[in-house]
Amino acid sequence: MRYANRAAASVALRTKTEPKRVRRNLATTRDANARAEAMRDERVSADRHRDSPALQRIYDALDAAPSVIVDRPVALDRELTASTFGLRRSRENRIYADVPLTALVGLFHRTWAPDATTWRSLLGGLHGRGWGSETLAYFESEIGDSHFPAPAAAYPLILRAYGGAVVCVNGMHRLVAGVCWLAAQQGVEALLRKVELQVYDVKRAAVMVMVEAQGRGETVYAAFNANCETVLIRARSARADRYWHVDSDQIVPIPAPGGWYHAWRRWLGQRARAEAGVTWQAVPPTVIAALADDGWLRAQRIAPRYADSPR
Repeated sequence: MRYANRAAASVALRTKTEPKRVRRNLATTRDANARAEAMRDERVSADRHRDSPALQRIYDALDAAPSVIVDRPVALDRELTASTFGLRRSRENRIYADVPLTALVGLFHRTWAPDATTWRSLLGGLHGRGWGSETLAYFESEIGDSHFPAPAAAYPLILRAYGGAVVCVNGMHRLVAGVCWLAAQQGVEALLRKVELQVYDVKRAAVMVMVEAQGRGETVYAAFNANCETVLIRARSARADRYWHVDSDQIVPIPAPGGWYHAWRRWLGQRARAEAGVTWQAVPPTVIAALADDGWLRAQRIAPRYADSPR
């Protein structure tokens, strides 16, 4: 009987302590796995950027970069046709200018990282092969028409401004790296110095309508026609849609195109036949803000900072 009681007590003790032992072992295993994963990530990062000392330094500095810059949405230029190119009202003018990072809203392509939508995620797709310390000096310099110090780089960095909203025409890879580096070094006031800038004035009345609609909490859309001219603006709220017709520099409030029948089709999520021949695009809030915030550009057009011009 005594042995039976002792055996039962031993079993009870094991049963009582086993869950704690299991939890400790699990915790130890998780910690070990986390350390191994971190070390593996460090080795992968080191191996990945072995041929790019500059890119490794950008990654190391990224934690210091303000999120308001490196986590800003970055669109493709073709996604912004209705809110940029379609609103142009003057011929292109080319100047050298200092461009705030907060003005940058789009790229002509992102083939190296097709699903990336922020500067941070775009950086993750770069290989930066052959980028040395001179690359970082390039980002911090007055860029002008200087050659980007990397294998196979061609042509200067070229940006295009529609009002205060800027897209990249040439030099996508270097721009992404430069934005992340300068943001980490200079913060929210960071800018690219002496960059070739193609300048288009935009239809200010249309921009102000979009600013007002965004201020009311409405979602803004714009539509362009077959000639890539923006002809309609729509502000959508939970209650109703408001419309404007864009005609040259004039913008006029109009009823929903097509009347109640087409309004009903829109409510059902169907295309309104009255809007055939136009393409609607959402206008991101960051783009609206950049379009309106063109004081940095107007000041430099009045009093240029650089005597020379792009060739």
